[in-house]
Amino acid sequence: MIPNLYDKELLLLNKFDKNYNRFDIVVLRKNGVIYVKRIIGLPSEVVKYKENQLFINDVLLTEDFEHGYTDDVEFLTGKENEIPKQSYIVLGDNRTDSIDSRNFGIVRKEEIIGKIITTIFNIH
Repeated sequence: MIPNLYDKELLLLNKFDKNYNRFDIVVLRKNGVIYVKRIIGLPSEVVKYKENQLFINDVLLTEDFEHGYTDDVEFLTGKENEIPKQSYIVLGDNRTDSIDSRNFGIVRKEEIIGKIITTIFNIH
């Protein structure tokens, strides 16, 4: 999640609020591995990147946080490429060196452990 989060930072995690919004940073467990990623796509949306720009349902959206370059990608998620109900697309902020939905696909809501509220101890 560099440049927004770094290794060894202490984070406060809310495990009770299950209302996830675009750009929330979440902790999730996928295939037995724990990841910290940012929610990009919400249920029933079609998500793609073209020339490092985010399109949701063919509408350009601005990402107001620092992140690495995102190669062109169109997420093939099922019926008409819509994200299924109770599922999300997540990406790391260090886009050129991140294992995320581009690799492991959609994330089901039950795979999300919680969302990051704040950094308690920042090493930078």
